Amino acid sequence: MSERSYDFSRRTALAAAGAVGSAMVLSACAPKVRGIASEQQSAGATASSSSSSPPSSSSSSSSSSSSNYAGEVRFTSFDTSAGAYEPATKEHPSKNVPKPTKPSDINDKSAAGFYAAIGYTTAAMQYAMETLDFSLVADAFPPEYKDVLESKFNQLKQQTTNSKSWFGGPKFKAILKSPEPTMNGTSATWEGTISFSLGTFYGPSGVSRESETETSDTLYRGTYTEGRWWAIYGSSSGSSGSGSSQEFSL
Repeated sequence: MSERSYDFSRRTALAAAGAVGSAMVLSACAPKVRGIASEQQSAGATASSSSSSPPSSSSSSSSSSSSNYAGEVRFTSFDTSAGAYEPATKEHPSKNVPKPTKPSDINDKSAAGFYAAIGYTTAAMQYAMETLDFSLVADAFPPEYKDVLESKFNQLKQQTTNSKSWFGGPKFKAILKSPEPTMNGTSATWEGTISFSLGTFYGPSGVSRESETETSDTLYRGTYTEGRWWAIYGSSSGSSGSGSSQEFSL
């Protein structure tokens, strides 16, 4: 890979770290994306091809009939009208990515409503990383976080455009540790974890790299206002990953 291609790839990695990290840092939960471009490695290995199955997130907000919500948050509210999903390749980014839609449960002032908000926020992050469409992140996170998140995602979008690169198959997953949240009027908290992988990075000159999955403990925080729940990632007690840092080698 040429020095120019590497420079663009490294910048894109750093921009991705900023976009994802900001969503976590806003709420004092920062999975270790800081090492995303810390080591220069030659562009050798070709990442394995993406699955042909469309992205999925977990949150059947509308979903869990049981009051025991512990486990992976299931999310099934997607708009698939764009057509059949096509995973990213070296030739093109993902096409017709199913678009998360705001579940109706999110309006319920209940545990189910908070659960729906967690699922929506997580699905919106995954969609944003695969499509670079920030609109759902802006809708999922509380309004006061919009400006800083928009700035970080715009930086990422500029870098990927400049370097003609993209992410294929990013995965974000929320897991709840307890059956029910702690509710207190218009606010709520829920102990859990957040894990994510940026998937496969497809860069200039046909370069492709796999990222590792990072997992952090978090306290999901919910606020009920404007007739709906808003969820953010809260302070974490620690983080762990398949490596000591997110080695997204570009």
